[in-house]
Amino acid sequence: MPLMVVRYVLRRLWRKIIYIFAVKDATTALTEYWHRAFLIDHMVRAGHLAPDVDTDLAIRVYRQVLREIDPSPLTGLARQTVANARNVLRVLARARRLGTAEVTKSFGEVFSSHWKVASESLVTTSRRYNARYAAEVELKEHTG
Repeated sequence: MPLMVVRYVLRRLWRKIIYIFAVKDATTALTEYWHRAFLIDHMVRAGHLAPDVDTDLAIRVYRQVLREIDPSPLTGLARQTVANARNVLRVLARARRLGTAEVTKSFGEVFSSHWKVASESLVTTSRRYNARYAAEVELKEHTG
């Protein structure tokens, strides 16, 4: 009997540890994906991926900026997103019952505490990209 108790405790502990690492990995990946998606959207809106533009330059700058990004400002928001992912079916049923506006409002309240920091980080990323892109274009024009 004591062996079964020890085995049960170890199994529960192991599952908790695996769960914690899975959430950490998912959170890290999500912050990286958000930065990538935001930066690609920014590049498209700026016209840097248009057919008549040097897209190789834009992609090179994109990769450089991604290497320098600090994903930690988005970690809190990503952690909340990952933690709430298991409630998706419940949220969808609630949205069907109450309407999407009510559910969206409740999500806004949950995520608002982290959104300001996250949006500032994304804006900083776009500014870093713009500065690096402008410098690369200027260097390319001078070297010719």
